[in-house]
Amino acid sequence: MLQGDQQKPIPLHIACEEGHIETIKLLMEKYKNEGLMKEVLLLGDRDGYTPLHWGCLKGHIETVKVLLEQYKKDGLMNNVWFLVDHHGYTALHWACQEGHIDTVKILLEQCKNKRIMYNVLLQGEHQGLTPLHLACHGGHVKTVKALLKLYKIEGMMKKVLLQGDQQGYTPLHRTCDTGQVETLKILLEQYKNEGNLHDVLLLADQQGLTPLHRTCQEGHVEILQILLEQYKNAVIMKNVLLLGDHRGFTPLHLICGKGQGEALKIIIEQYQHEENLNDVLFLGDQWGFTPLHWACQQDHIETTKILLEEHKNEGNLKDVLSLADIRGYTPLHLACDQGYTDMASLLYDEMQHIYNVETIVSMKDNKGKAALTLALEQVHLETTNVILDKMPDYFAEQFAEDIKRQV
Repeated sequence: MLQGDQQKPIPLHIACEEGHIETIKLLMEKYKNEGLMKEVLLLGDRDGYTPLHWGCLKGHIETVKVLLEQYKKDGLMNNVWFLVDHHGYTALHWACQEGHIDTVKILLEQCKNKRIMYNVLLQGEHQGLTPLHLACHGGHVKTVKALLKLYKIEGMMKKVLLQGDQQGYTPLHRTCDTGQVETLKILLEQYKNEGNLHDVLLLADQQGLTPLHRTCQEGHVEILQILLEQYKNAVIMKNVLLLGDHRGFTPLHLICGKGQGEALKIIIEQYQHEENLNDVLFLGDQWGFTPLHWACQQDHIETTKILLEEHKNEGNLKDVLSLADIRGYTPLHLACDQGYTDMASLLYDEMQHIYNVETIVSMKDNKGKAALTLALEQVHLETTNVILDKMPDYFAEQFAEDIKRQV
């Protein structure tokens, strides 16, 4: 009967995955008669899933009850909590990730040892994700509430709320990353109760990203609005708005790099309120990219239009259009180098209102190349032609000769 271990699942694995309770009982009776019951209960399939892993992953309540009863009879209950699959997941991890609240409750009701309970609730899988991290990531509100209740009873609330996984993500980071609004509200209330809301709002992961940074990167508008109110109440708004991660990305850089239009409008309004919009608009990351550079690099037209309008309002559009990154690339260089025709056209139109054509062409990168030269070198002929059509004839003729040589 035990043909599966490292190759394919045995019949009991399959029956538990499907939740076929009568088949499970028949198989277990057979294993018991053959003296194989303990071995079977601890046996993992090719992914390391035991029968209990499958029952909890799929949320088959009756399956889980039958299996737990057998673990008790065979004196294996302590094994339940620490049997891990190839991902480092226990059965409880799977139940929490999938939001099977009834399964979670059944499992936790069986844990009578306080020391084991403490370890179970804080145990991370291979990436350091605790049951709470997983429940928050999936936005499983009932599961989150049940876990928090236990953490409070066991005196573990403050610890778990600030516990980071291997990437440094706290439960709050995970919640913001996936945009779980109801879970966020529950967590914020707990952080307030524990007196560590200020700490977690500024807590950065391994990349230097705070919960606000994560939210901006993903563009979760409702999460962003809720978080901004919390930063405002904690009197740390000005600090976090200018805070860069390990690459120098502020919340505005992240929004512009991802082209998150609605989030951009919200955050700009906050920068204006804090009177530091001009500062962040010219803040360069480790590559010298301003928010405008990122919007142009990623070809986010609407984001670029919003930024250009803000630069106009701030009276510094001329400065930012000529501002170069560490390679000497202006926003127009970036658009031409990538062959973003509409972006290049938009930027050139704005530049024509400020500079004469000689000045635009004289803007060279660190290798002495103008933006249009980059478009030619990359054979972005559509981009090249659009820009040439906007130039005076005597400039266009010069570059037309270059095009002929290129093709």
